[in-house]
Amino acid sequence: MPAIETHQLTKRYGSVLAVDRLDLSVEEGVVFGFLGPNGAGKSTTMKMLLGLVRPTAGRANILGRDCRSVYARQAGLVGAMVEEPALYPYLSGRQNLLLLCRLSGAGGDEVDWALEKVGLSEVADRKVSEYSHGMRQRLGIAAALVPKPRLLILDEPASGLDPAGLREVRDLLKGLRDEGLTVLVSSHLLYEVQMTCSHVGLMFNGRMVAAGPVKELLGDEMTTVRVEVDRAAAAVEALAALGVHAEPAQDGTVMLRASREDLPKIVAALVHGGLRVYSVIPYERTLEELYMEHAQPTPRQ
Repeated sequence: MPAIETHQLTKRYGSVLAVDRLDLSVEEGVVFGFLGPNGAGKSTTMKMLLGLVRPTAGRANILGRDCRSVYARQAGLVGAMVEEPALYPYLSGRQNLLLLCRLSGAGGDEVDWALEKVGLSEVADRKVSEYSHGMRQRLGIAAALVPKPRLLILDEPASGLDPAGLREVRDLLKGLRDEGLTVLVSSHLLYEVQMTCSHVGLMFNGRMVAAGPVKELLGDEMTTVRVEVDRAAAAVEALAALGVHAEPAQDGTVMLRASREDLPKIVAALVHGGLRVYSVIPYERTLEELYMEHAQPTPRQ
């Protein structure tokens, strides 16, 4: 059973089509990166999944429950942080979480666990007004974790974080994934998504234009390889004898296309031909390149 499943999910605000017939499936136990420019419909989709916005058409299920149903908001199913976390600055981090538990009718047994998960145990009794932006973001994630949900929905959790904060959020999401939690996370930080998420979806103008495992979306079995040798022309000839097409580059290296499995054979052939191989650098496709391929979306209808 998918953790998230939508079929022809649509949302209009008057004449504006915010989400356009979205079909999405997110399996349990994955970290799914939700990518797209501002206004693409990511936050609106998340709000529909959480029952905060009613769809114009289509349907959406989380953990087998209709998102419009009260049963989809049963404690222990879903935790979420959408947009900026709402916190009381004059209360401590711990007091904010305990108050949330009281307002939601949940027990406070998991507060210490959630604070430890996000690395705020040592500052839990300081006022939130003394927290940095990154600490407030992590406290928002802790609030989403308090009910120990099976599904976590995070809207831009790394927004405005410094490099150390980014690493902390990255490690946190990886740890939650390793524990079997399903995470749907939206972000503009493509490098972070590529390092953290097992699956991604690209959304433009309310439409999902690509979705699937990161490796499959990026994966061409053949990769471009730069080989640094002492004699580029001789290397091209040696590779041609092996049936590999290579071209000399202006910097004296050799460029070729090969699978990762063939690289040892290629290096061995060059060395056997009396060439000195100084480096072999495979070039791997990135999410940024995939994103830019879809960066000229068709207009909404």
